[in-house]
Amino acid sequence: RQNYDDLWGLKKLQSEKAWDISQGEGVIVAVIDTGVDYTHPDFGSCSTEEFLNGACEKVVGGYDFGQNDPDPIDDVIGHGTHVASTIAGNGVLKGVAPDAKIYAFKVSRGGSLSAATIMSAISRSFDLNDNGIPAESEEDRVDIISMSLGGYGTPDDPISTISNLAVENGVIVVVAAGNEGPGERTIGSPGTA
Repeated sequence: RQNYDDLWGLKKLQSEKAWDISQGEGVIVAVIDTGVDYTHPDFGSCSTEEFLNGACEKVVGGYDFGQNDPDPIDDVIGHGTHVASTIAGNGVLKGVAPDAKIYAFKVSRGGSLSAATIMSAISRSFDLNDNGIPAESEEDRVDIISMSLGGYGTPDDPISTISNLAVENGVIVVVAAGNEGPGERTIGSPGTA
């Protein structure tokens, strides 16, 4: 409970008891973004070799869908690392759930996103063993998907539809919404799901 009074405004929100109940232990969050720098000290300073061998304690898995590569290191932009830190960083700075584990799903290629990579990452979030059978057990899906992204779309577009399918398979989906706001029609897909 270091620096509790300043941590995430819990006291201001009158939710200090939430911090006593849970700090994310047992929760797995898929960060669908630009990857995660698992070598950062707030994520346990894992090496690439440790990550690829499943030996990291914080960033426990992932994939680079933009490069079709097993290494989702956030090596250019840093946005996914920032998002993952806000969620589950546990070092000099603490995230809102510092005991949670992270799956890093990198969906960017040179800074651009495609619907195909985003949909592949969402799908893998509820089929972690990638055998084509969705959520066949509790261990075959993450608990939460975090997507700090969005684009033009509707509630029925493919990315929104697969986000709804993730929810049907027991995953909570958290999506950026209103970054272009506050006007009308400023929530993009998959926030429209």
